[in-house]
Amino acid sequence: MPYTLFRKGSVAEYVIYMNGKQAQFFGGPTYVQQVVVDEKIENGLLVSYVQQLLFNKKHEPSKGIKAEFKSYYYPTEIDTAGNYHLTHDISRDFIMLSKRNGYAMIVPGKIDIGSRLNCSTINDDAKNLFGGNVKAKAEYKDFAVVGEEDVTTPAGTFKCIRLTGKVTETSAGSVSYNYTWWLARGIGFVKYEIRKEGDRKNSVTTILLNKVDIK
Repeated sequence: MPYTLFRKGSVAEYVIYMNGKQAQFFGGPTYVQQVVVDEKIENGLLVSYVQQLLFNKKHEPSKGIKAEFKSYYYPTEIDTAGNYHLTHDISRDFIMLSKRNGYAMIVPGKIDIGSRLNCSTINDDAKNLFGGNVKAKAEYKDFAVVGEEDVTTPAGTFKCIRLTGKVTETSAGSVSYNYTWWLARGIGFVKYEIRKEGDRKNSVTTILLNKVDIK
């Protein structure tokens, strides 16, 4: 079983915290749902298509500007060896994808503590709020499995592998983030933390699994 949602109809919902307090994600939603809307075989790979839905702090669908971006699709590929081709994490930009090339990393179905992951770069063509063309890049580097532990979230306690690594995002400018991810089989993200490099306040964004429905 891979480290991701992959059955059609499965839903994982996340709640966002900033420095330990429930918050909006980069000024946007407070809750995010990932819904597997389709699964099929393409070129010998099982491909799960995930829709991302955004909700405000009242747990209502996001309105206003963010409502334009509440449906965000991206594929998660699972090959015949059980490898999970992670394509991206939760979106946080005011853009709509028109084309995506590349992948973030490959997480093998069988993995040992200390293993370094095969990382790559995602290149996106997109449109911004005003209809302009945007080229964005997310480079994933130095991701490795650094431990295994039980993680307790509002959705329950899950046996996870813990990954750490760095992501550098480039569009109008360039910014790097240090990530810690906890992944559980058949679910994917259970918890992850984001720290921006160079942030003197050492602020941390934490995203926790709030509830999950596996089909």
